[in-house]
Amino acid sequence: MRLYRLTNQERAGSGFTHQFVIEGSELTADNVAQTVDLITISESSFIDDNFLVRVDEAIAGPAANVGLEVGVTGDPNYRVLSSEVKTSIAAGTLYTTLADDSARGCGDVTASNTYTATFTSSSGKLNVTTNTGKVSIFMRILGNSELGSLTQA
Repeated sequence: MRLYRLTNQERAGSGFTHQFVIEGSELTADNVAQTVDLITISESSFIDDNFLVRVDEAIAGPAANVGLEVGVTGDPNYRVLSSEVKTSIAAGTLYTTLADDSARGCGDVTASNTYTATFTSSSGKLNVTTNTGKVSIFMRILGNSELGSLTQA
């Protein structure tokens, strides 16, 4: 998994601050599920509720369908429900935050929490040597130091 901090121009254009890229070749679990740790957030950070998953290139290799959930340790689909990312999905397909996310408020200022991406095969193992494809996950993460403060003139 690769993590990119988006440039100021990319942030202004998209509203996101971080991009996580996971390649199909990283799916090496010898079972039907694999969890990839994305980032651990400290108490002084804010994560916006809007998450975006983009299928850059559909995952190919596993015989069965492959779903992707984005969430926190212990609640894998906390932000994005299982979304199909396998061969038949067109490049550029987007999935976003749960439609009914009202119970979670407007964002998280959270104690240390690890955000994860969990890939799950509907049957069969994920560790196929011919796995290809790529998925991007976009988040808006702000630390206390990035918020700055205003001074009165």
